[in-house]
Amino acid sequence: MDFDTRNQYRRAIEELARRSGQAEDQVIQRAIELATQGAGKATEDDRRIHVGTYLIGEGRPELARLIGCREAPRFRILQWVYHHHSAVYFLGLSLLSAVAVSLIVLLGLRGQMPWIRFVIALLLLIPVSQLALEVLNYLVMRLLPPRALQR
Repeated sequence: MDFDTRNQYRRAIEELARRSGQAEDQVIQRAIELATQGAGKATEDDRRIHVGTYLIGEGRPELARLIGCREAPRFRILQWVYHHHSAVYFLGLSLLSAVAVSLIVLLGLRGQMPWIRFVIALLLLIPVSQLALEVLNYLVMRLLPPRALQR
């Protein structure tokens, strides 16, 4: 295991202990118990027998429930976004594009005939979607922290 992975596990243990009111060694013991229980179950998913699954992976909600930890709202939002990443990305792209086209057509083309507005809206779809894509990529890079792969 490399330093970054160990550090990530340490931070997770500290955060879980702080938010649950339990000592760090108790949090570690619960994670080890969950991993041991996962080893006892005959499954094809080997991730359930690793402690890291319960500290930073998909088993973390199970560990948090077991130790009585209430996750921070920011953590829960980030986990929801990471879990529904495609839907969030495409919904954001669609909304930004729709808002931009609507603003241009409704505010910039007042007094024009409806069919001209429609044709211009169709012609605007490609450049506006490119602008929306750039804005969305910028927001993703600014709002979502990078996640390192564990080694």
